[in-house]
Formats: sequence, structure tokens, C-alpha cells
Amino acid sequence: MKYPTGVELHNGKIRITFIYRGIRCREVLQGWVVNSSNIKKAGNLRAAIVSEIQLGKFDYADRFPESKALKKFSSTKRISTFKELSDFFTRYKVTGGI
Repeated sequence: MKYPTGVELHNGKIRITFIYRGIRCREVLQGWVVNSSNIKKAGNLRAAIVSEIQLGKFDYADRFPESKALKKFSSTKRISTFKELSDFFTRYKVTGGI
């Protein structure tokens, strides 16, 4: 069976691989039964994640809340609007730090 790009079997489970912030990430899709339909869905999920990363919309914690890799990315938050930047700056100035 040929797998979609970035999809593989690992210890009898479906795993996807992608690059996020320059780091190769591998996530096992918990609870997904290994069959051709789910392998195709995993390929679609990976493609959606890659697209979100390219658009700057990917949130690791939303996609993989139980991931061990989450700690690599949770210390920083992407600020995508001026309002978020303004709120962050105001909070920083009021509290004297984060």
C-alpha cells in the first residue's frame, strides 16, 4: 500500500509528519484504526495542517492538545492582529513583565 506524503505506520498506528517552526514533528493519530480510509483521511489532515502552517494559522495545542511535543511550542504565542499586540503590550506595561 502506498501512503500519502507525510503519513506512515509506526508500531501499528497511523502517524503523520510535518515541519513546524523548523522542527520535524511526528504525531500518532490516537484512536484511528489502520485502514485505507483512515490513511487517506490522515493524508488530508496532514495537508490541512501544512496549509495552516503556511498561512500562519496553525495552533499546535488545538490540533494535538495531549502531545508531548506541545511543550516545544507553548512558550511562544503568535500575535496575528494589531489588537493582540496592543493587548499584550498593555498587559506587559501594567504588570512590568509577562
